[in-house]
Amino acid sequence: MPQNILVTITMKLKPEGRERFIAAVPAFVTATRGEPGCLSYDFYMSMTEDHVVTTIERWVDPLAAITHLASPNTRHFVALTGECVDTPPEFTTIPWPG
Repeated sequence: MPQNILVTITMKLKPEGRERFIAAVPAFVTATRGEPGCLSYDFYMSMTEDHVVTTIERWVDPLAAITHLASPNTRHFVALTGECVDTPPEFTTIPWPG
C-alpha cells in the first residue's frame, strides 16, 4: 500500500501582494480539498516572520500530490498569485504513516 505524504511549501510574499494572495486562498483551498487523494490542505501565516506563508498538505500518495501540481486549479492559482511571491517556494516532502 502506498504511503501518505506530507508536503510543506514555504514562501515569502511581497508586501504589496499580500492582500491579493490572501484573497485567492479560500477558493483555492476549497477546490484543492475536493481533489482526489487530498487528505488535508491549508495555509498558515508566520507569527514571527513578516509575509511568510506555509502550506501544509497531506496526500494519499506521491501521485496524488503530483497530479495536484498539474491541475487546472493549481495552475490558475499560481497564475493569479505568482507575482505576489517574493522568493521561490521551498518544498519539503515527508513520508507519512497512512
